[in-house]
Amino acid sequence: MKRVLTMIVLVSGLVLALAACGVGGQSSSADSSGTNGGSAATDTSGSTTGSGGSAGTATTRSPRTPGVIGVVQSVNGSTITVQSRSQQTMTVNLTSSTQISKQASIQLSAIPSGASITATGAQNGTIFTATQIRVLPGNAQNGQNGGQGFAGAPQRGQGNGGQNPARTTTARPPATRIFGTVQQISNNTLTVQTAAGATLQVQLAANGQVLQQASATAADITNGERISALGTMSGTTLTATRVDIVPAAPQQ
Repeated sequence: MKRVLTMIVLVSGLVLALAACGVGGQSSSADSSGTNGGSAATDTSGSTTGSGGSAGTATTRSPRTPGVIGVVQSVNGSTITVQSRSQQTMTVNLTSSTQISKQASIQLSAIPSGASITATGAQNGTIFTATQIRVLPGNAQNGQNGGQGFAGAPQRGQGNGGQNPARTTTARPPATRIFGTVQQISNNTLTVQTAAGATLQVQLAANGQVLQQASATAADITNGERISALGTMSGTTLTATRVDIVPAAPQQ
């Protein structure tokens, strides 16, 4: 009788042990599956979050109007071939609604009081000798738009040319660009209040030029001219809404 009871106890124990192993294996398998599944979910979430972050960053950037800046290689009717600054050949198509402007040469005495100007040249104390003076459009005469772009230059006492390390190796002084408002004109000298609040006497150099924006036509766009065009881009072709004929850089 005791042997029978002993056998029953041993068999029962074995059955329980086997059952425990089976449950443990299932649990272990479930844990493994859960771990792998969790890992995959984390990776996907991370990837999705990263993509979402990138997309979110992209949507916060201000869209830039497509444009082309370069030298005209050929003109065929309303189609202009331009070599861009990156040496890429681009096509600019003009339409009947394309606005075209150029910088026309005027006399220094034609600059009215109150006009906003930019001047490139060299400064010596309160005397500024300009190689180029550009009269800004009316919407820039309150210091907005183009004027703001040069507001910092007078404070540093040097312009774009002065920041170019290559120019520091020459004997010429660094070019300076100022922005300001004409207070008065007397004896071919402009009294200009700069964006930095200083008052300068601006004189035109012997080889200097005074330019003012004026309306132009497609006939004014010729080979060798440098233009800046804005519009809608498709591949390497720009359908222009605006084209500006850009003046040559002033001689230093």
